[in-house]
Amino acid sequence: MNSALPGRTLILTCDYKPLLGGIATYVHRLADALSAAGGDVEVWAPQLPGAATFDGRQRFTTRRLDSIRQQGINTALLRELLGETRQGGFARIISGLWMQTGVAAMIASRLGAPPYYQLCYGIELMDSRHSRSLLAKRWLRARVLEGAAQVWAISAHTRALALSIAPRAVMRLLGPGVDLERFAVSSDPGGTRERWAVGRN
Repeated sequence: MNSALPGRTLILTCDYKPLLGGIATYVHRLADALSAAGGDVEVWAPQLPGAATFDGRQRFTTRRLDSIRQQGINTALLRELLGETRQGGFARIISGLWMQTGVAAMIASRLGAPPYYQLCYGIELMDSRHSRSLLAKRWLRARVLEGAAQVWAISAHTRALALSIAPRAVMRLLGPGVDLERFAVSSDPGGTRERWAVGRN
């Protein structure tokens, strides 16, 4: 995105810097690009070691919340979101992951909060196994995708996967945000893993 969105934008994410990882990096770069284009951006992210130092270097506001967590549907986030957005001020919500933040954004939007836009990367749309216990999850995932003002997919494959789950979803294709120079095939895979701390706990 190279143009500012009108009004204030709230980005909800449970996967964010200073964590290492593709989703954390993607959401941060999205926030930074919107802010650099002149947008008024606020990010809500979990408390993490080193967050204060990282946040202090950003051009936008970051609010660290204990109510944002990595796993499961987040009712505490929903209460916080409703309390904040009912006061006005935000024009839209961008949700980083469909379950951890998307469910809260969907319910809040139905209760008077602004419309939400759902990011999709691919892996969170795939089920690792087939069982009756996943039926409710699949139903809820489709509701979150179809309830969004737009679903933002980072590849054509992810867009096709999302549409197979939620045929009525309004889709938009975004760039994957991968720097092909930095992540080109290497003749020294061990050195690359060390350089980018891949596989470290």
